[in-house]
Amino acid sequence: MKKTLSLLLCFMLLAGLFAGCSHGDETIDFIYPFDGNISSFDPQIAGTADEYLIAENCFEGLIRVLDDGTVQAGVAESWNISDDGLTYTFYLRKGAKWNVQSDNPEKPTKAQQLMGVDFNPDITAHDFVFALKRACSKTTNSPLFASISNIVNASGIYSGSVSDSRLGVKAIDDYTLQIKLESPDKGFLNTLSTAVAMPCNEKYFYATKGRYGLGLDYTIFNGQFYVSSILDASYILKNNKKYVGDYPSKVTDITLNITNEDSNIPKNLKNGYYDCAYISGKEYEELGSSDMTAVAYANKTWAMILNKNKQLFTNKTLRQALCMSVSNPDTANHSYLESATNLIPPSCTLSGESISDAMGTTVYKQNTDEAKNLWREGLKETGFTNADLTLIITADMEDTAKELVQGI
Repeated sequence: MKKTLSLLLCFMLLAGLFAGCSHGDETIDFIYPFDGNISSFDPQIAGTADEYLIAENCFEGLIRVLDDGTVQAGVAESWNISDDGLTYTFYLRKGAKWNVQSDNPEKPTKAQQLMGVDFNPDITAHDFVFALKRACSKTTNSPLFASISNIVNASGIYSGSVSDSRLGVKAIDDYTLQIKLESPDKGFLNTLSTAVAMPCNEKYFYATKGRYGLGLDYTIFNGQFYVSSILDASYILKNNKKYVGDYPSKVTDITLNITNEDSNIPKNLKNGYYDCAYISGKEYEELGSSDMTAVAYANKTWAMILNKNKQLFTNKTLRQALCMSVSNPDTANHSYLESATNLIPPSCTLSGESISDAMGTTVYKQNTDEAKNLWREGLKETGFTNADLTLIITADMEDTAKELVQGI
């Protein structure tokens, strides 16, 4: 059975959500709960959900991908893909800047203090070349390296057998970038919208002397927002007024509120303290009737694991009987649950296609008549006359588990 997680107002699409707001000087403050699990602001080494959240809102890659799969312009205004699907050419917008200058000329930013007040670089194709080389380096050890391993020579560079100068990424000029793949990949544009493919300014990177991304003093951003301050219980993101992309946000401030064990996210959503949140299906049920918009993602599969060390389950026939007897989830009372067709959640994709759809049904469907026949057959094979079953389950799935075992 799949546990669907709901996202109330898609945070990754803040720009699209607020781009249509009316003009004005009013402040729109957006509050969102998160764990605060951040050790670095470096997109190439981002590895937690919170680090991805920062990277994909405070940096902008070549392109943007909406939740429905629509590809939009990012730093690249346009692009084309060769007929064989192996060569991607991106044409970057001119005038896109790294956010390094202060709004107050009398108070230089940390980047200006480090690089000099004249440091005001454009975002160029070279920034993406350098970023992708870093992402392919074993030294960087990027958690998302696998997603870009199809770039020509990426795997060889990661293993150390090939120089990074041979990576299939080239700046044709300052505003034209070419990327070559080993084989066609329908999902490659999606990859380029993720943290691993965000740009990195080489001069600034080396000026930090190994401290890049380790705190706000050693990070520069290029997205719609930037992290302006870190407080005891929150991260404050400000609108980047120097952002020149197609999707400027009308949100002026985002407060990422660090949660703890006592935080009641559904309650804070309902009373209006949080503007959106990423919550579980069970938490969504706790909201009850609400006028909030929920977007569901089936990204988790729950399964019963049979202990083959128990004598009963050494018999394959009895295991099959048990699997085929399990009841279907009560989707009427638990709208976030549905019967799984295989162990891979529907949200997982490969080359842009759903893995679960490609695999088809790989788990047993409930068939009580066949389960009874198999059970009798298994008892004859083993000589058992009775069986005691112990089910260990997490607290949030206890009620559902009780419903499922009714079939047994």
